[in-house]
Amino acid sequence: MDYGGDMKSSRLVDVLDDTVLDIEFWNNVFEKINKLCLRMKSVKGNYDIDDPEIRWCEDRVEYWLSEDRILDKNEMLTANMYWKKYSVAG
Repeated sequence: MDYGGDMKSSRLVDVLDDTVLDIEFWNNVFEKINKLCLRMKSVKGNYDIDDPEIRWCEDRVEYWLSEDRILDKNEMLTANMYWKKYSVAG
């Protein structure tokens, strides 16, 4: 199952420099992270509840929903790594 291309980080610098939060952009990013989490669960099947990859995704979505916390550069790179790993799996 393919969910599309990489999650783009090109607008991250603009957001951090201007301190303007583009809600539509970040909603799309976190929607993809949620899809990624669902994909991980599907691929892993009977997974451990403390699986670090799944927890990473769930935590990022939770931070966004509760605090409007965006991703930093390293988190975007991690998300892209997981996206590539699980978008071609299965």
